[in-house]
Amino acid sequence: MKAGGLLSSISGVLATCVVGALNNYGRITSVAGMSVSAGSINNYGTLGSTNNLRLTTPDLLNQNGLLFWAENNILSVNWRSPERWMTGEV
Repeated sequence: MKAGGLLSSISGVLATCVVGALNNYGRITSVAGMSVSAGSINNYGTLGSTNNLRLTTPDLLNQNGLLFWAENNILSVNWRSPERWMTGEV
């Protein structure tokens, strides 16, 4: 899945399941909470929630992107290469 525009949720939890790679070049945001599960998450844009955020992936890249959450977060990530996701803002 390649998101280059805007995907957002205002009233309910945004839940996304991607079998392959989620490549975000735009904004994926939620007011009520967000749960993302993907084979890999490559974030070059904005990915976050003003409530809870749950990311489940074996491979997370945050390249010059922004990950944000206001409440609780759960990051289920394979940390074999932490420098891969630490190049953006968290």
